Amino acid sequence: MPKWLFLLLIAVLLIRIPTFFEPYSYGDEMIYLTIGEGIRQGLTLYKDLHDNKPPLIYFTAAIAQSLFWFKAILALWNLVTIFLFWKLTEKFFNETKKARLVATSIFAILTNIPLLEGNIANAEIFMIGFTIISLLFLFKKNASFNDFFISGIFLSIAGLYKIPALLDSLAILMLFAYKSKTDQIKLINLIKNLTHFVAGLSVPIIFTLVWYSSKGVLNEYVSATIIQNFDYLSSWRPDDVQKSFFIRNYPLFVRFLILAVVFAIIFVKRREIDKNFAFATAWLLTSTFAVTLSERPYPHYLIQSVPGISIMLSYFLTNKSKFQVYALFPLFIVIAVPFYYKFWYYEPISYYKSFISFALGNYTKEEYFQTFGENINRNYKIAKYINNNSHRYNNIFVWDDSPSLYALTRRLPTIKYVAGYHINEFANKKDIIDQMQKKPPEYVVVIPNSEQFNELEIFLQERYAFALQIDEAKIWKRLY
Repeated sequence: MPKWLFLLLIAVLLIRIPTFFEPYSYGDEMIYLTIGEGIRQGLTLYKDLHDNKPPLIYFTAAIAQSLFWFKAILALWNLVTIFLFWKLTEKFFNETKKARLVATSIFAILTNIPLLEGNIANAEIFMIGFTIISLLFLFKKNASFNDFFISGIFLSIAGLYKIPALLDSLAILMLFAYKSKTDQIKLINLIKNLTHFVAGLSVPIIFTLVWYSSKGVLNEYVSATIIQNFDYLSSWRPDDVQKSFFIRNYPLFVRFLILAVVFAIIFVKRREIDKNFAFATAWLLTSTFAVTLSERPYPHYLIQSVPGISIMLSYFLTNKSKFQVYALFPLFIVIAVPFYYKFWYYEPISYYKSFISFALGNYTKEEYFQTFGENINRNYKIAKYINNNSHRYNNIFVWDDSPSLYALTRRLPTIKYVAGYHINEFANKKDIIDQMQKKPPEYVVVIPNSEQFNELEIFLQERYAFALQIDEAKIWKRLY
């Protein structure tokens, strides 16, 4: 390991120190930790607790148990991922040390600072590490059939963190076709390599299908991780919901057509374009296509494109050849995407400024937590009350969207849905009350300004006593 890489990893660790002091606040992390707690208590994912992502992020949260350790696992994995990415840059830049330094540094910065939510334990940072491992096996010199098989396994693991990772296989398939022409590989060997790769890709996915089938929840698993995610396609245009699938997703097909055209151009010009540059271009554009599937402007989606961005920027900044100019085209597309779709972003300077103020004693803990959201301290007060007045394994119910209360108290919801929007999207409110009648939670917390839930109000009047109000949030205690 070169000295600069060691220093970069130390700097990354320092950059991540504030993440260990973040409060329980970010919605997705709270859902992961809550479902992870359910897994630890023996509940079956997708049957007893619901979310619409593949299982590995929840099992990672189950191992972590708390937000601190979730962030610690994220930090450790990010350091490993940076090292693996540096190894991968060797495949693109050979012995050009400057190019590897630039690419790795850009990658390290973008996957750590809050700009793209690099501080949050979302699935993207976990999955890109496994994608990089997959490519390291794929790019091995004289790669064997086993290498292709293992490559497929690791890409599949990435997909079991988040499905869009599997779209990177499109770039890999283009590489197979590219190699078949430029390297004069016999067709039979190409087919065998591809077969082993697809077999490896299939194994982890088939394992999960068999596993959840044995638990009797295969339909729920497939529905949550695949079918329900089709609703995410172009879902940021609610006015188009009533239109047919093909009309509603017309922009998606246009984007795919653009991707296909670029792939065709690369293939036709394969004798003029270096194989590694061609793959870097295909990988960047494929990951950008994956980022735009739902058209939702969440900044952590962009992390999937960060490896390709880093490599392409390094080509542009360090390569004194025609590829420096060629790099402008894919870079223009990927930079235009967040502007066109109005992606959100987070201000890194204010994030670190707040932490420094807290570390120097200029902010109290409550004042620091307040910088993450106006309701954070309220949630901590509610969680303290529930923890002091209920048993560890008592269930609670929170209405509306405040899954942090489940994670803070480590109490599970009495129903399978962790967030209020899950109930609105996937459940009937009457059925929710019927379930709560059969398994009444010890406490019910009604968040201020939550959506009207008439059936819940009647249920509370019949079986609960008003216990306490904290910052307009009402807490109800079960009577019987």
